[in-house]
Formats: sequence, structure tokens, C-alpha cells
Amino acid sequence: MGQPLTPSSRPNVWWSRVTINGLATGMTPHTGAHSPQACHEALGRENPVYRALKVTALPSWVRAPSTLLPGSTSSVVVAFEDPDGAALVGLLAQRTLYAFGHAGAVRHWKKPPCVKKLAVPAPTPAA
Repeated sequence: MGQPLTPSSRPNVWWSRVTINGLATGMTPHTGAHSPQACHEALGRENPVYRALKVTALPSWVRAPSTLLPGSTSSVVVAFEDPDGAALVGLLAQRTLYAFGHAGAVRHWKKPPCVKKLAVPAPTPAA
């Protein structure tokens, strides 16, 4: 029997997130939205400032892909390591990133408000 596995640890690293608004979804009547990997590759090809990031969560569509329409644009959110906040400042100063032939506006990601579901009372039987 081999040596038991020892857990590895590393220090916590702060992440930052941005939203990139206005990217082409790639939707057609016959194909789905661009995959997270395709979005990541397109952003890296066309933007040196993005290419320099240590991405921790690939770009993902803010809206569910099933709700996107053919020929539409939408927003993606991406997370990256940013221990001192400098990468976020650099991206926000850039203001625009390019992918799939579209310019996307870079914004600081804001968590959407939590929507609580209200309990619906059961119908009362008719008398």
C-alpha cells in the first residue's frame, strides 16, 4: 500500500469579476451560444490585457443560453485572480474588450439582488 495522500494547501487569493456587455452570442437557428471556452479564447486572441489575466472562472453568459435569440448580443461574466486589485483597475480602464467582431463594454460585476419566492397560499375549498 502506498503513502497516504496529504492534502495540499495554498493561501487564499482574492478574485475579481467583470461583466462584458454586448458580445455576440453566436446563436443561429441551428447552433447554440458560444461555449465558455470559445468566449475565453476569443477574448484572449483579441485583447492583450485579458490574455494577461489568470482566469479562475471562464466567461459565462449572464442570461440562460436557452433564452438567447439568433443574431443577438448578451453579457458574460468572468472571474480572475486579483490579489491587489490592479487587474480589475486595468480592465476597467480599458473600458472595451473585443470578441467575435463586437466591442464589449467592461463593467465591474455586481451581484444580482436576491429574489425571495413568496409562499402562495393553498386554495380554499368552495363551500
